[in-house]
Amino acid sequence: MSPTINGFFDEVYVVNLKRDLPQRLQMRAQLHRLGIDFKLWEATDGGQAPHLAGYEAYAQQPIGQIDDPKYAQIERKRGTKLIHSPGAWGYMQTYLGLLRHLQARGVGSVLVLEDDVLLDQDFAVRFAALAKTLPSEWMALLLGASQYGWEGIDDAAARGRGYYEARPNETCGSFALGLRADALGPLIEATARMLAPFDFHALAELYAAHPARCLVAYPALAMPDDTWEKEKSEVKVGKPKSDRSPMKATRSPVEMAPRRSSQAAWAKPALM
Repeated sequence: MSPTINGFFDEVYVVNLKRDLPQRLQMRAQLHRLGIDFKLWEATDGGQAPHLAGYEAYAQQPIGQIDDPKYAQIERKRGTKLIHSPGAWGYMQTYLGLLRHLQARGVGSVLVLEDDVLLDQDFAVRFAALAKTLPSEWMALLLGASQYGWEGIDDAAARGRGYYEARPNETCGSFALGLRADALGPLIEATARMLAPFDFHALAELYAAHPARCLVAYPALAMPDDTWEKEKSEVKVGKPKSDRSPMKATRSPVEMAPRRSSQAAWAKPALM
């Protein structure tokens, strides 16, 4: 029998702010169409108490004074704090809460989908093929990513096996993220420090420590729908509003299941 999402992952979560009903309904329809069972995880609104106070205290800290030489240097080079908005703060708190919840319950593996993700129209077939080629010791599996820096990635080999290894600070995004239980502890520890965005710090550190176990589906099976970002403020989204230029994460078109009329785009965060 071909692997399915619910057969491969112990649990599937969709992250969504309680008041964001349109995204919730569209994600429910999309996943129902694909036969994927999921649970909702209520996102944290970084613009509301008590989280706003935490962000404001962080934002008032001097640039380059955080407790990590690498990220302190990046702050000084950029001349700004790395967590640049209450929405970004809330986004990190969302993942921190979910990861702790999963760890406390002893969940073996999970797929976390953001509420603006678009899945390939042949998702079931393509995921089943990918699941058969993955190494049994995988730790993190991104079903899509914003990839910046292709040097050293063998395109033909990646296409042949259906994935490549994630690169710290070059592989960005967490919109369709699969995790094994042994990834939760390191991610919780890094995220709790609240030094930099989740994919730029916590996930990047995981990729650096376990390069052969952190993988990206290629070509991508998922991508974010940027039309939601155009329609909403970053506080409402509960994650950083894009200040980034659109970019495809793959080198060939990815056919997505119909969901909205406009074309989705990848987005690159300003890192340094």
